[in-house]
Amino acid sequence: MIENGTHSRAVFESDIRGFVERNNVVEYFETSSLTGKNVPKIFDKIVEKYAQLNPKTPSGGNNTTTSHQRVDLSQSNTPTGKKSCC
Repeated sequence: MIENGTHSRAVFESDIRGFVERNNVVEYFETSSLTGKNVPKIFDKIVEKYAQLNPKTPSGGNNTTTSHQRVDLSQSNTPTGKKSCC
């Protein structure tokens, strides 16, 4: 974890840029588990890429509903009386 005033980072930006260049990464997202920044966006991108690579479901049908289904990550499912990890 890298502390920088009120912000903290787990990875230096220069390390990210180096990784991106060495591995020919076309697109990357900086996310935050604390604020939720870009978390829905990265999950949407994962689903989109999965659907591109796997155009059919195991049952043989078209995988057309994937891009329309969403999970609300802002909702807490923590049972009463138990603490979450964060």
